[in-house]
Amino acid sequence: GLALVALAPATILMGATLTTIKRYLSRDAAHLSSAFGRLYAANTIGAIIGTAAAGLVLIEVLGLTETLVVAACCSGAAGLTALVIDRKRRAAVSAPVAPVAPPTPGASAFDEIPDEDPRPRLALVVAFVSGLTSLAYQVLWTRLLASGTGNYTYVFTLILVVFLAGIAIGAVLFTLVRRWIRRPVALLARTNIIVGFLALAGVVFVLSESVQYRVEASRIDGLIGVLFWRVLVVVLPATIVMGLNFPASSALVAGREGKVATSAGLLLAANTLGAIVGTFVVPFFVIPAIGSPDAIGVIALVNVILGIILAYQAPIRSRAGRITTYSLGAVTAAVLGIALAT
Repeated sequence: GLALVALAPATILMGATLTTIKRYLSRDAAHLSSAFGRLYAANTIGAIIGTAAAGLVLIEVLGLTETLVVAACCSGAAGLTALVIDRKRRAAVSAPVAPVAPPTPGASAFDEIPDEDPRPRLALVVAFVSGLTSLAYQVLWTRLLASGTGNYTYVFTLILVVFLAGIAIGAVLFTLVRRWIRRPVALLARTNIIVGFLALAGVVFVLSESVQYRVEASRIDGLIGVLFWRVLVVVLPATIVMGLNFPASSALVAGREGKVATSAGLLLAANTLGAIVGTFVVPFFVIPAIGSPDAIGVIALVNVILGIILAYQAPIRSRAGRITTYSLGAVTAAVLGIALAT
């Protein structure tokens, strides 16, 4: 109840900011995913800086209350910046504008590739599953990798920073390669299968690794060093692939002209709803029932099954691509099924 009172008013307003900025960046609904990828990357990079600064520096130096004041000041500064941008934009709109020459053939701007035909229902399903699985992985990796380390703020902060860094790298990669992506559904099929495979490989690595956390509580530097290696191996590769999922799904949800913010808002709402389900159901129900390693296997199986369904929804044209995608999906699903059953 206290968390709801303290967080709900602010987070409701936070949820409106990302979609509003997306409306500002997108010139029309046909190029939503290009602006989406850039904004998602910038937003995640900001989250990395905030997480690292708060968890590793500010709380230690200033204390919890003062750190909250710093965060509130940053939000206020963002609002003032938005007011300045709005004032400048209004002045520019009211001034006479010279005619703009049409783009030359072969222009390679990021937003010159229109999104494919809208498939909003499919996009919302993918966004929901992406939010559910990504936050579930974060909870599970934190429990699995931090086992035996003690209750350190540094441990959670390190895992979260690497998690966000992988998401940001994936979003940046999507922005860079967006002009060459002609079939986002095929990309989503492959990324979901690869995420499931990498999650399975990460569990195998953690369970078979001989390194144990036998570090004294005073040796936080040694603890961070050992943990950082494990986090890089297990978390970073999978989250880089995850970072491609959410921006790619925006290519399927482009709405009518003037409805860019509405389309982006629906996508963000579906993704956040999935994140809520993942962060509530997994720690309170799934982990107590089957444990963290098996829970990762279940979530990985969800990714793989979704990938196979998406591959069926958007048949891959090249024979090699079909064989590779279906083979990796089938093998990973079979291994996960056998492992969970036994």
